[in-house]
Amino acid sequence: GNGYGQAVNYYAFRTSSDVQGDNNFNHGWWTPENKSNKYPRINYTDGRYTPLQGYGFVRLQDLSLSYTFRQPWVQKAGIGNLKVYMACKNLFTISGWEGGDPEVQQTLGSGYTYGYPLSRTVSFGLNLTF
Repeated sequence: GNGYGQAVNYYAFRTSSDVQGDNNFNHGWWTPENKSNKYPRINYTDGRYTPLQGYGFVRLQDLSLSYTFRQPWVQKAGIGNLKVYMACKNLFTISGWEGGDPEVQQTLGSGYTYGYPLSRTVSFGLNLTF
């Protein structure tokens, strides 16, 4: 994926006490003396004050692995075919985007991303034939 957007995310500012707004002065706010800081001002929830962020990402979307046992003990056990498999979906995402899942861009018109991330699933299986 690729693109740019505004990551206005109130929840990024939660602290160890998990209270929104608590210890906001600990963040790197822009000041005339520190112009290279990340956030433009303490109250920057308006999109005019939010820098654009790239939401390019790399995601391992689907992974399937299987192994078929062809050893002599399989036939000796009376098994015609023995196969084990694993299937995974959305294993991981690499992104610098701070607004949640970079692919889920559900907004309420204010620039805030409120979408849920894609779910991760892992399943295992066994295929036996006699």
